[in-house]
Amino acid sequence: MKKNKAAITCDIINSRKYSSKDRKKINSLLKKGFVECCELIPEAKANKLSFSIVQGDEFQFILDNATFSYEFIVNYRLILSRSDISPIFRASVGIGEINIVDENTYKMDGSAFHHSRVGIDLLKTKEYTNRLTCINYNEKKNIHLDIILKYQDFFESNWTKKQKEAIYWNLRGLTFKNISKKINITFQGVEKRIYNSNLQLFKEGIIYIRSLIK
Repeated sequence: MKKNKAAITCDIINSRKYSSKDRKKINSLLKKGFVECCELIPEAKANKLSFSIVQGDEFQFILDNATFSYEFIVNYRLILSRSDISPIFRASVGIGEINIVDENTYKMDGSAFHHSRVGIDLLKTKEYTNRLTCINYNEKKNIHLDIILKYQDFFESNWTKKQKEAIYWNLRGLTFKNISKKINITFQGVEKRIYNSNLQLFKEGIIYIRSLIK
């Protein structure tokens, strides 16, 4: 029996507003951000050769360990938020088998890719307006995943750039004291940013999602 993997299809929100010059910069940020995320979450076993950017607003990659797919995406978005352009992307995680291995993910096949494509199409519908993430696994688990992701996406969508900066370092294990030194604000300032972001609840959501797709 083949082990379930995650095929992740993403698209840049409001990509048409970017100039061709900015688009080139975004493509560079996507590549660098992906590498950083691979190093940050080695448990996800990201297939570095699978990363592919297509013309338009989509990019795609594979994680050999689907369990860590959601936190990989969240951290990826946080990494991009630290740039001047700060592009935001929606992500559809398709969990299943990958039958054909090719350097270009858009030439691969399998249930993971089918689930991922269904999810990215859903994210573009009116029903999923303001949503950032879709995880498509199976009918039973999808119900639970969609409910928790509504709350997760709500929290994440409301994070300010300053909150994201504090969250970025907090998710890397830094204490409030160390974060305050890192971003040159008071301890109380860090505490306020983290508290107002509902990060503790968000972290609990990450753990729950991990348990659903383990």
